Amino acid sequence: MSDYLLEQIIGEGPGYQDWLATHVRLDAIKRRVRLYHVRTESSKEDRGKLERAALREFQLLETLQHPGILRIHGFSEHELGPALIFDHDPLEIRLDHFLSQQRETLGVGTRLELMRQIAEVVRFAHDKKVIHRGLCPQGILVTDPSTSHLRIKILNWQVGYREGSTTSKVSQAVSATSHVDRLVEDATTAYMAPEAIADETNLGEHLDVFSLGAIAYHLFSGEPPAANGLELSNKLRETKGLQISSVMNGAGESLQDLIKFATHPEVTSRIDSVADFLEHLDVV
Repeated sequence: MSDYLLEQIIGEGPGYQDWLATHVRLDAIKRRVRLYHVRTESSKEDRGKLERAALREFQLLETLQHPGILRIHGFSEHELGPALIFDHDPLEIRLDHFLSQQRETLGVGTRLELMRQIAEVVRFAHDKKVIHRGLCPQGILVTDPSTSHLRIKILNWQVGYREGSTTSKVSQAVSATSHVDRLVEDATTAYMAPEAIADETNLGEHLDVFSLGAIAYHLFSGEPPAANGLELSNKLRETKGLQISSVMNGAGESLQDLIKFATHPEVTSRIDSVADFLEHLDVV
């Protein structure tokens, strides 16, 4: 970390802080530096959990290069713990903040385009055998928010995993954590499939399909699907999938079906894959 000067906190989550940092010799170079605070954790178990989260995030992103994924530049050590170095754009804004600011002016065409971009990035990750598991608007950045050419970048991959490949050493397995609830914020669980928290051995693309449906609910209605995972589970128990018509007037049947069947609590009744999700989005 001797190459960068930490200037101010620009984000934080369970066990980490994101800092705006400037290169000590090249002051035009700005980076987002994620510091995992393992030194201040009280127990050996907690320290190990955060060290593994930092390493997992780096290992997944090192081989996951895509314009819609926040680019990582390296893994370093700081006196406080592991540090990940990312791209930084001073104009980028979190998707949930962007939706709040643009609630009255954002057109349906722009919402559709944002949703398509998010889903296509997730499909790319799935093609690389990577599952995110913690997708939510708080973990998606919108770049150039004042222009008509909105682009997204997904971050926060620390609860993700990668299935191993027998044909490529580059794509060796990155195991899933069994501490999902400790590594995500409470608000994030409002976008996570119920089985992601209740049964951490239940892995697969269906977890991200659910999150895409919950993000679509927020994108088109302007409202989060729930305050947290508990409230979400109570909603799903009653409705068998999120009902956007309950918070949005004039939602078309195809949009209602997309969100309902992407967020169905029973995996066998859920949209099968992100490719299928995108086909449903075409109909919308």
